Amino acid sequence: PEKQYTAWSRMVQNCGLHKVWLERDSPITHITFNPKNPSHILLHDVYMFCVLDKSLPLPDNSALLMNQSTLKQLPETARQRQLHAFKICKKFQ
Repeated sequence: PEKQYTAWSRMVQNCGLHKVWLERDSPITHITFNPKNPSHILLHDVYMFCVLDKSLPLPDNSALLMNQSTLKQLPETARQRQLHAFKICKKFQ
């Protein structure tokens, strides 16, 4: 409505996205927003479903972008280190 980028969008432009995310070879085929939670952006391609949570920090390039089922197998301390905005699920169909 203000005809300008949001503060979150400007932050993404300044910081950039994770290198693994940028190197993906499959295009996003669907994008939508969660009407019940405006901080969630839902992204979908042929291989994965991703919830991008704008309320969490973006991962730095040293963080791993893991499938949620893989992340659940890690010890709690390791899981806490992986707390970032990208929640990826590869078993969604």
